[in-house]
Amino acid sequence: MTMDERQLDLVDKVARTFRENGFHGTTMSIISDRTDLGRSSIYHHFGRGKLEMAHRSLESIEAIIHSIRQTTSSPTLSPATKWEVVRAMLHRHYEGGLLGCLLAVFAMEEVPNELRDQTGRLFSAWADATAELYRMAGCLEMDALRYAQRDVILIQGALVLSRAHGSSAPFEEALEDISEALELRTSQT
Repeated sequence: MTMDERQLDLVDKVARTFRENGFHGTTMSIISDRTDLGRSSIYHHFGRGKLEMAHRSLESIEAIIHSIRQTTSSPTLSPATKWEVVRAMLHRHYEGGLLGCLLAVFAMEEVPNELRDQTGRLFSAWADATAELYRMAGCLEMDALRYAQRDVILIQGALVLSRAHGSSAPFEEALEDISEALELRTSQT
């Protein structure tokens, strides 16, 4: 494993820990157990400690949103094909709806303002990237953003229900509802 791969693996483990335990529930002991690193090694990789771990975890979410943006902005794919690619990304990232959302975790907890601000920007970027699907389907700008925000809300609610019931069904249904809504919007143009 290269150094870059090792760093990505560490950030992934840390982000998963935040997603499972929350910001305040994630302790250095838990991080040490999850990463197999001692405290000094943790600080070697994350010099500012827990706050840097949180920022780096959010940067990994930013990379996913960037991939969504690249997909939705592709001039060669239809809106339906773009959505299927994005849908697969979301399905993989949320493990079929059984792993919670880091953005939601940080949005719901009392976290430092810089994390709250970063979280808000990422939610907005996600909605804007998704809005591109509706823009390409012929929706007006204002409607496209409204539909995209609805999709993010639908996904977030479905993740909560999926986790509460230990079932991927609500998440799968939400993704299917988005597919149908996008198909409806595309057929109206």
